[in-house]
Amino acid sequence: MGFAETMKSIVSNLPKERQTMLFSATQTKSIRELALVSLEKPVYISVHEKSNTST
Repeated sequence: MGFAETMKSIVSNLPKERQTMLFSATQTKSIRELALVSLEKPVYISVHEKSNTST
């Protein structure tokens, strides 16, 4: 069972009425897919530090 299937299985056993928060330092395809199966009406917040130099 892969990551997505495992998460779908876990989410399907959670109460329908709940508060779910998902935090990630990156927005990969797998994270977006996880948000689709586990969140209802997700809100995305992106924080970028202002910088004069590249990292």
